[in-house]
Amino acid sequence: MAHVTVIPVLLILSFFQHKTLFSPILAREQEDIKDALRLHNVLWTTEDNTRITLSWNNNLTKEETRKYTVKYILIYKFFNTTKARKERLQEKEKIIHLKLHSGFNAKVKTQLFAKETENIIKESDWTEFTYKAPP
Repeated sequence: MAHVTVIPVLLILSFFQHKTLFSPILAREQEDIKDALRLHNVLWTTEDNTRITLSWNNNLTKEETRKYTVKYILIYKFFNTTKARKERLQEKEKIIHLKLHSGFNAKVKTQLFAKETENIIKESDWTEFTYKAPP
């Protein structure tokens, strides 16, 4: 019973800490911080034998995708290797072949570029994902 009463208290404290942390920053009208909080990715996988399809989605509006060039930076590293692989993609998915690997760590970032100049307009934070192959 005590465990049930602790959870709401933690959630309320977490909410107030979050609100306290970001409210002064947003009040200063810092556009880049507002944008960094808004732009994010969601990752998921689809398994098929020895390959994993890593897919992601962002929260861009149709207007933003029409107005800007959208690119994704994907970095992934297999558990039993030291070298990370980095790719710049325009698609929202990547097929990763596991072969003899037991899994991987991946992270993706969305970047918006001006179509005329290719200057970066804004980017998301990294969204990370860990895949462990079944035993």
